[in-house]
Amino acid sequence: MTNTAHRKPLPGTSLQYFDAREAVDAIQPGAWARLPYTARVHAENLVRRADPAQLAGYLGQLIERKREIDVPWFPVRVVCHDILGQTALVDLAGLRDAIAKEGGDPAAVNPVVPVQLIVDHSLAVECGGFDPDAFAKNRAIEDRRNEDRFHFIEWTKKAFANVDAIPAGNGIMHQINLEKMSPVVYVQDGVAFPDTCVGTDSHTPHVDALGVIAVGVGGLEAENVMLGRASWMRLPDIVGVRLSLARIEPEGQVVRMWEAIETYLNRRQPLIVIAGADYGQGSSRDWAAKGVRLAGVEVVVAEGFERIHRTNLIGMGVLPLEFQPGTTRHTLQLDGTETFDVAGALQPRAVLSLIVRRKNGEVLQVPVQCRLDTAEEASVYEAGGVLQRFAQDFMAREVLA
Repeated sequence: MTNTAHRKPLPGTSLQYFDAREAVDAIQPGAWARLPYTARVHAENLVRRADPAQLAGYLGQLIERKREIDVPWFPVRVVCHDILGQTALVDLAGLRDAIAKEGGDPAAVNPVVPVQLIVDHSLAVECGGFDPDAFAKNRAIEDRRNEDRFHFIEWTKKAFANVDAIPAGNGIMHQINLEKMSPVVYVQDGVAFPDTCVGTDSHTPHVDALGVIAVGVGGLEAENVMLGRASWMRLPDIVGVRLSLARIEPEGQVVRMWEAIETYLNRRQPLIVIAGADYGQGSSRDWAAKGVRLAGVEVVVAEGFERIHRTNLIGMGVLPLEFQPGTTRHTLQLDGTETFDVAGALQPRAVLSLIVRRKNGEVLQVPVQCRLDTAEEASVYEAGGVLQRFAQDFMAREVLA
């Protein structure tokens, strides 16, 4: 902790905290209320750790949504898998040797921030799941092949302060980070503050689900943070999304999304998704299609589709339909209380009718284009999906044989 301004007692506890709201509103009254959650966490990080002489300028970048200067960020901890984490610790061990040659105390060379190294990148599956002892056999092979590496990792736990290593066989780093490692609220030197971290993998932001700002970085940037240096960045564009609770119709009962899905599944009620442009862009494409189908969705009507996601929907037996130019969910004034039907002959690129029935009894017939673009896609969809198409073709060959 380097700063003292805006440090206050945390009511009802023996701890203290840094009042980032006070610091932000002192620059621009009312600005805190307009900041997205991630910007508030970053603001607290700056109030607690940044150079006080530069603080107003840094906070101004957050308040004004500007990207004019580099802004520091001080992650609380570093999460590493065994490949990049090990190389970082090898570098620190080499640094100890260099310090010792210069007459310094090598034992004083330690990570400045906590490092959590999780061994999860060394497993190779040699024995298949049909073998009831597959897990034990694969683990034994992993230990044998990586004996020297694992010995070094165990040594780092004893040799370095601020290093915790989770041995192989305990799960993937992101699961462990999400379920075990993150305290959500970190406490250090009597001060409570939001947990933040960098991790040496692109999936590090999984822990964002807990409200923890986490960024995937390379091994050298992780080393930089380990040694207590700031991670510098131009602020990214921050997009705030207000999530709503996805209503059960026709009752109008507002529930969580999964409760609504379970209710519709129990009713065997087919569902439809009404979407905007480039539907599927940025998604985890396979599961975005599988999850939609498993939730009971049979039709997606969008202003446009991301190419691969459209194909994946068809592969799961979901019908993609596209609004004609100029028609959107907004121009139709859809509010989610409507029921829908699709009418017309199902042919590649055919124009079908989306029949919209409003609660007041009004009925609309909206022309939409079938985005089964080829006869092959139509064949896959009509079979119920790509696996069903294969199964039908396979059984047809068996009968002929």
